[in-house]
This record gives sequence, structure tokens and C-alpha cells, in this order.
Amino acid sequence: MKLGKPKKKALSYKGMKMLFFKNFTMHLRWN
Repeated sequence: MKLGKPKKKALSYKGMKMLFFKNFTMHLRWN
């Protein structure tokens, strides 16, 4: 098992959360 794998997964999850939040705020601005 590689230690880098779970760390990468956590970073990608955080990035996805940030992207979702950004899209949500942009959607609110457009409406």
C-alpha cells in the first residue's frame, strides 16, 4: 500500500469540494 494514494484522494476530494462551492457561488451570482 502506498502512502501517497490516500493523501492524493483527500486532496482531490478537497479540490472537488472547492470547485463545487465556486460553481454554487457563481450560480447564485447569475440568478
